[in-house]
Amino acid sequence: MSPQGGAPPLSVVLEDTDPYRTAHLHPVAPEQTATETRAWQRSVASAWDVVLRLVPERAAACAALWKALVPLRPPRTGRGVSSSAREAYGAIAASFTPDPVRLAETVVHESAHIAFWALADLTDLTDPEDRTLQRVGWRKDARPIGAVLTGTHAHLAVLEFWRRRGQELSDGPARHARTRLHHYGVQVVDALRILQAHPALTPMGARFVSAMADEAARCGYSVRPLPSVRLNCPSHHRVASRETPDPARRHGVSSSAQGVAGFAVSSAGCREKTVDETTPGAS
Repeated sequence: MSPQGGAPPLSVVLEDTDPYRTAHLHPVAPEQTATETRAWQRSVASAWDVVLRLVPERAAACAALWKALVPLRPPRTGRGVSSSAREAYGAIAASFTPDPVRLAETVVHESAHIAFWALADLTDLTDPEDRTLQRVGWRKDARPIGAVLTGTHAHLAVLEFWRRRGQELSDGPARHARTRLHHYGVQVVDALRILQAHPALTPMGARFVSAMADEAARCGYSVRPLPSVRLNCPSHHRVASRETPDPARRHGVSSSAQGVAGFAVSSAGCREKTVDETTPGAS
């Protein structure tokens, strides 16, 4: 895809035959027909226009991180699904959608996971022997602290996306965008409060969380930290039987039942605070 003006070029391979694409832990779609491939090309081109319009400061990084698109089978629920896997660096898996905004959000969200895992391969952000689990707003199951960290980073990435989306719309569509913004903002704040007080963070991890809290504040979601994380807290579970992870075989899979998207903490992100009266929890 050729750049327009100063926009970065995007080059993505549709990967529908690689036998290892099942690393995403979702049912993969079969080899795409010529018609299906053309539909993906149109969808990606439209989604990239949305990324360039709404979050141009993230576009260069997204283009550098996203190199392969793995088609997934759509769930029977009819809702979209997307994923990125640590073992499949540079790949985003997603079920097809003709909605460019939805796919653009997926690209931003999943790119944030890819960026996070690149950093996590260079340095430990959390104690690798920590066995505690935490509950977060975007998952039903309790998550290890490393998963909380990458999930928070990816959800933080879409705050500016939805803030700007709300600004370019009016009436009902604008209210929907502000609802999405508030939904993710509340989830990010809750997760950051857990992270800020968690004893498993390394010094580098604490600096990373501090940078995320600053970014959330620029988006209008200031974080008031918890005094501490208690091991007997209902949202904090200790797992005694898990094996110590082998650094050479680290595994992480991010998925979003709504096909949402993310990227790396950037000082070029949210600049203005947002006052929002919408209700959290909307999808």
